[in-house]
Amino acid sequence: MNPAQPLFSAAPLLWGDTPETPVLGMPGRTRIILADDHPVVLMGAEMALCPPFSQDFAIVAQAQSAEELVEHLEQKPCDILITDYAMPYGEFPDGLALIGYTTTAIPFSITLNDCEADASNANIATATIQFEDASAAPVPPSVPGVFGLSPDSTAQGIGIQILKSDGTTPVELNTPVPLIPISASGTVLDFTARFYQTGPSRDVRPGIAKGALNFTLTYR
Repeated sequence: MNPAQPLFSAAPLLWGDTPETPVLGMPGRTRIILADDHPVVLMGAEMALCPPFSQDFAIVAQAQSAEELVEHLEQKPCDILITDYAMPYGEFPDGLALIGYTTTAIPFSITLNDCEADASNANIATATIQFEDASAAPVPPSVPGVFGLSPDSTAQGIGIQILKSDGTTPVELNTPVPLIPISASGTVLDFTARFYQTGPSRDVRPGIAKGALNFTLTYR
């Protein structure tokens, strides 16, 4: 995990992803997502950015609505996002002026060693974790699993969201969350994390994004 990675002003750089990551079958190219509700604009942009024999850019996805764009941002790594602001179709007709679009979730884990487990399985203890925000930065209380950036961050308008291993289920903060039974041979607690936009797009600023959590483990 690398929450200190800078964000570009055109679009958030996916957490844990880098511009050097090769496009499948197109190593070294800069990956671009295009979004516009006019197909002719998408076609023209692709022709301008990726002329025949060009080795500089690769269009990895195109979207014609804000919903489709958010889906691509969650699932496809990119280096640059080129988007129309107003796409008057779907649930979010004002394009990127929606709150809560995210980046791809990046996996991380906490490994527990030397756990004492009942060999007979008569008494099975479950690893339970409680995450607590250590950044002291305000975030919308209605968004589960999101904590603020640390004071030395320069990025604005985003937080970091902790998810379970499925990459979609938020892990509630400040409350015990049961996970999996412990094992004497070792227990790995798998999570994912992603950047989460917490304010209007006009308030998002590029820069260094850092966050910190405290956690307490109990066995129940």
